Amino acid sequence: MPLPKYVTPELVSTTADRLLSQGVPLLEITNGRIRGELGRGSMETIQPLLRDWKKRQTDSRSLDIEIPDEFRSELQELGSKLWSTAAKTAMDKASSKFADYHAIKREMGDVYRQIDDADTQLEALKANVYSLYGELTKLKEDIVRHQGELSVYRDNNDGEGCLKKTNEWLEMIEQRVSDIIEQHLEAQITAKPTVDSSAS
Repeated sequence: MPLPKYVTPELVSTTADRLLSQGVPLLEITNGRIRGELGRGSMETIQPLLRDWKKRQTDSRSLDIEIPDEFRSELQELGSKLWSTAAKTAMDKASSKFADYHAIKREMGDVYRQIDDADTQLEALKANVYSLYGELTKLKEDIVRHQGELSVYRDNNDGEGCLKKTNEWLEMIEQRVSDIIEQHLEAQITAKPTVDSSAS
C-alpha cells in the first residue's frame, strides 16, 4: 500500500507507535528519526505532530513506583519538618505584622490624646487672654476716670486732696496689676501639660 503523499498526524503517530513497540526509548523518538522512517516531510511539519504524540503518551502513562517503607517514613518526616518550618515562618511574620499594627495603633492613640490636651490648653489660654483683656479694658477706663478726678483737684488748687487721691489711685492700680498677674499665672499652671511618667 503506497504511503500518503503528505505527512499527516496519523502517519506520525503510527510511525512513532511502531518505533515504541520495537523497543525504541521515548526520548530517542525524535523529529529526525521520524523523518528518516518516513523518507520525507519537513522538520517544521513533523515537530508539532510528534510533540502532540509524546504529550499523549506522557498523559496516558502512570508512573507507578513502589517506595520502600524506610524511605516513605523519611519522606514523611522530611515533609513534616518542611511544613512545620514553613508554618512557623508564616506565623512569625504574621505575629510581627500584628505587633507592628498594635504599636502603630498605640502611637496614634497617644497622638490623639496629645491633640486633645493641646486643644484643652489652647481653650484655657484663650479664656485667660479674654479675661486679661477685660481687666485691661477696665483698668484703662479707671485711669481715664481718675485722670478726670485729678484734674478737678488741680483746678481747685487742692494739693493735699490731689496727693491723697493720687496715692489711692496708685494703690488701686498696683492691686489690679497684681490680680491680673496672679490670674495669668494660675491659668498657665492649669494649662501646663502633665508629664507622663510611663513615657520616661
